[in-house]
Amino acid sequence: MFRILIDRFRSQSHLHWALSDQAVVSASNFLTSVIVARMVGIEEFGRFMIAWIIILLFKDLQTSLLEPTMMSIGPKQNRKDLPKYYGAVFAQQTIFTTASFLVVLIGMAGSSVFFPDLRLSQLVLPLAAAVLADELQDFMRRYFYTNNRHVAAFFNDFISYISRLIILFLLWQYSPVLSEGVLWVLFVCSIVPAALGMFMLDRAQIDRAWLAAIAARHWSVSKWTVGTSILRWLAGNLIVLMGGALLGAQAIGAVRAAMNILAPRNVLINGLTNIVIVKGSTILHHQGTPDLRRYLAKIGVFMTAFDACIALTAVIFAEELMFYIYGPEFVPYAYLIYWLAAMNVVQITAFPLGAGLKIFEYTKPYFVSAVLEAAFGIVASYFLVIYFDLHGVMIGLAVTYVITIVCLAGPCLKRLNAPYPATPKA
Repeated sequence: MFRILIDRFRSQSHLHWALSDQAVVSASNFLTSVIVARMVGIEEFGRFMIAWIIILLFKDLQTSLLEPTMMSIGPKQNRKDLPKYYGAVFAQQTIFTTASFLVVLIGMAGSSVFFPDLRLSQLVLPLAAAVLADELQDFMRRYFYTNNRHVAAFFNDFISYISRLIILFLLWQYSPVLSEGVLWVLFVCSIVPAALGMFMLDRAQIDRAWLAAIAARHWSVSKWTVGTSILRWLAGNLIVLMGGALLGAQAIGAVRAAMNILAPRNVLINGLTNIVIVKGSTILHHQGTPDLRRYLAKIGVFMTAFDACIALTAVIFAEELMFYIYGPEFVPYAYLIYWLAAMNVVQITAFPLGAGLKIFEYTKPYFVSAVLEAAFGIVASYFLVIYFDLHGVMIGLAVTYVITIVCLAGPCLKRLNAPYPATPKA
């Protein structure tokens, strides 16, 4: 019996490492926000959150490029073709990272002219550097997951996120810094593990024919998810930022604080993201749609149950969590946790649907849903906040979640119920 348990543990070691990795990432992001908020105060925290939202935008853009492409297409490559495939991937990543750096540099410099009170000019270089380093480090972890090197991914993230926490905590205690100082810490703590990861990459080969072919194949899949990331960022953040514009900076801080309270769910969502697409692609390729359908169904049931537990706990202890984590000034906003907890349990159903579409390399529904969400945000955000205050922000976010589920469900279920010619393992 003991031997069976050991074998069972080893067979699921990829899952353990993935969830442990995401636990480190999510816990670090949560604690980073708490430390920064307590170190700089609520007004400066709002300024930092502007930079943080931009970092998340470019992380989402990169995720939209890598999840449906490298993490889905990579496992389908023949072993002899892997050097040429990853040579093309590395070239694409270099171009994307350079472009991101320049866009942030120019965009922030231009924005500082229109919003002088936010002192954005001081954030231009540190934010651009932080975005560049964050993209490189995130690419390393996804590359390791694609190649089933879960231990390498874990330690690469561990170095990045734990060092960030240690440095920020020491600064908070002995030499507090403002937003630009925090961004330089993020840069250093991301660029070091990214550089270390480069020494662990497998052999790559630059082949001109593969550069064009892989770029075309990747774009045919990711063009929808890239547009989706931009529009979804606009839809979700526009509603939150509108709340801040009309109700004050504390509104943004309150919403972000409530979201962070429920951040433990991200351990499961993001942790499984790193393995579900890779494993699901393998199942589809070798076993066909019936087995993939069963696999995604089990993932969906498990995730919904887990999310419901997180939501129930957060609702029961909402005021206590706000008080002990962020302080008494956040307690009046505890009702936001009730909203988000209920919305998250509904929204989690989109995960297996979205993963299925990425496995099938069909991501257009993501784009369609994002267009509808962005349109809704642009049209309704002002009126929702004017008439319902922060409740209006929550209503707007809830509507965007429903739009996502409706748009993904039909196309995914259609493909899961269609026959797919499996390729038996050699």
